Amino acid sequence: MAWLLLSPGSPDIDQYYFPGIDKLAHFSLFLGWSGLMTLRGLYGSMNIRWILLVVFCVSLILGAGTELLQGMIPNRSKDLNDFFADVLGAVCGLILAFAAKKILPAR
Repeated sequence: MAWLLLSPGSPDIDQYYFPGIDKLAHFSLFLGWSGLMTLRGLYGSMNIRWILLVVFCVSLILGAGTELLQGMIPNRSKDLNDFFADVLGAVCGLILAFAAKKILPAR
């Protein structure tokens, strides 16, 4: 995640992809990260409230931190909408992990 979020960008990215691709990338990265971390906690012995708190807070810190750092990287910019995409992805990842836990068999 850090490599994808903090590597220098391309000035021509909109020529190759559609506008808003960066929002989709932020959403997808945080959806995957929070979903996997939540599932790991659910199959461990952690308290559900603790899992929610830790995964959500770490997502907020990672999202805010990477956005601040992106402002210092060539061809990248800090964008509040990217942060919102991070948070939305994290929340959706949490929800999907809880849904998957109901479907997947227990160990």
